[in-house]
Amino acid sequence: MAKLGKILKIVLVVSILSVLALLAVNMIKQEHKELEALQKTDAFNQAYEISSDVRTHVPGESNGFSENGGLYSYSLYYIEKSGYLQITVRYNEKHMDDIKENYPTFDEDLIYYTLTDEKGNTYSPTIVDKASKYHYEYFKLEFTNVDFKDTSLKLNMVIDALSEVIGEKNSVVIHKAGQDSLPHEIK
Repeated sequence: MAKLGKILKIVLVVSILSVLALLAVNMIKQEHKELEALQKTDAFNQAYEISSDVRTHVPGESNGFSENGGLYSYSLYYIEKSGYLQITVRYNEKHMDDIKENYPTFDEDLIYYTLTDEKGNTYSPTIVDKASKYHYEYFKLEFTNVDFKDTSLKLNMVIDALSEVIGEKNSVVIHKAGQDSLPHEIK
């Protein structure tokens, strides 16, 4: 009888651990689905009227992660001829907790994004949508009048008053000059 109780206890513990492991894997793997798809904003519709050649590719050399892993970019769509770009970014709130620990006056409202190119141009986005899931913050950003010709584009997470400390670690190259892209079918 004691053996049966011990076996049941082991089976119960293994079952609970398996369920917890599956939940953890699901949380890690699942992106915020609503922000992955191309969103048809007014700016997108205007750009699409100029050219219907919507392109996509995987952002960045390291699959969209910044050097410190705090910023991740994905779901990039662009219309090169009309200078339109839409991208989803996310950051880990734990990364911000580390910053808050070292800089107690830090407030997440100080965060903003820019897009820069090798020619010295800086572009500011419109935030199309945003959401929170688990310990991540997601933003769908759109840029207009972007110069794609013969340049690389870098997405920067800028934190006012800390940018000199954070520097390049919160930036990721999302487009390289001449990078191959795939057509994106509009549904």
